[in-house]
Amino acid sequence: MSERTMLIDELRVIQQEHGYLPAAALRALSERARLPLYDIHGVASFYPHFRLTPPPAVDVRVCADMSCHLRGADELSRSLEAHLAARGLSGVVVRPVSCLGQCDRAPAGSINDVIVQDILLAKAADLPGGGSLKLYGDVGPMDKSDSTLTPVNAKLHVASLNLATTGILDPSLGLGGVADVDTTLANEGGFAQTNGTVKLSKALFVQGGSPSGVPLNVDYSTKYDLRKNSGVLNPSTIKIGSATAHLNGTYAAQGETTAVDLKVNGDGMPAKDLEAFLPAIGVHLPTGASLTAGTLSTNLNVKGPTNKLVTDGTIGLYSAKLSGFDLGSKMSAVSALTGLKTGKDLDIEKLTTNVHMAPNGLRAENFIAVVPSVGNMTGAGTLDAKNNLDFKMAATLTGGAIGAMGSAGAGVGS
Repeated sequence: MSERTMLIDELRVIQQEHGYLPAAALRALSERARLPLYDIHGVASFYPHFRLTPPPAVDVRVCADMSCHLRGADELSRSLEAHLAARGLSGVVVRPVSCLGQCDRAPAGSINDVIVQDILLAKAADLPGGGSLKLYGDVGPMDKSDSTLTPVNAKLHVASLNLATTGILDPSLGLGGVADVDTTLANEGGFAQTNGTVKLSKALFVQGGSPSGVPLNVDYSTKYDLRKNSGVLNPSTIKIGSATAHLNGTYAAQGETTAVDLKVNGDGMPAKDLEAFLPAIGVHLPTGASLTAGTLSTNLNVKGPTNKLVTDGTIGLYSAKLSGFDLGSKMSAVSALTGLKTGKDLDIEKLTTNVHMAPNGLRAENFIAVVPSVGNMTGAGTLDAKNNLDFKMAATLTGGAIGAMGSAGAGVGS
């Protein structure tokens, strides 16, 4: 047995007895083995497993050598320290070591000299616009052949994520919103699966619109292929008040943005619950008017990069009441000729249209409205980013309105 091997064995025995290498024990070893004390200190300080001071209750070591450094050892150390500080744990020390002999499992770590394969993941960060992010969970063992195969089980909480300042929506168009996210993340076999909720407040999807007055809540589930950088949005649910729609589709990373192809379907949604969200898509009700009855159904396709979404599809409003809106008073010329009177509220039997919504405005085609007190109206038009309305409409008046127009004509002739 070589002198160095004998010395290492002696140091191991001392550390097993005391938990570290006391100065008195090293002096006794120097005298017993007839070795200079500086030689013993040289060996003890070279090997990271030996301690020259009493250990903490929990000693966490993270390898800082090149292979571990390249695989995120520095970030891991910072994350562990932040996680311990956030929990107020004492008696736990995180420190770097030169090597743990686990280069094939980088980044390597140990707890009280026991090598661990599952490494705690903890990260907290401030986001642009005043939001915050917290990520914690377990990662490992590392897959040295393909990092996308490394198992991960984590939870993510994002508070007050500003969709404009982070570039998810295009701030140059005045679009925006604030999101709160709670989700679980599990990676197995290169597929990341997430389940969670998103609460979107102050949403604004169309230039010239106004921030939504009510939040949009999404319960979602996704499966993402880490090697192809694309994923599937499993059947999910959108809620605005008691109005519920269904969402599914696909998404893929494209450079610095994400492109989506989503389907949104909703049937029989209470119109009054959706009223406060309509400004987010550029729809503004007349001043003083409100939707107090009716249901809304929609079938939409949302496509494109998230900062330039385009939506196409159909929207229908049925058995609705627009309270506080007297259409007859707004059509004074027609009313003078026909005697049209609609009352202070407007009943809408049916209103359907094909829509195209882009960041720069809204276009409606094949617009059909059936209003019992007025008649049938058809047309098409646009609403641009400056709220300029350009609609062409044709109306077929009801029998009552026509009869009134005939009576008015006879009165003039007499």
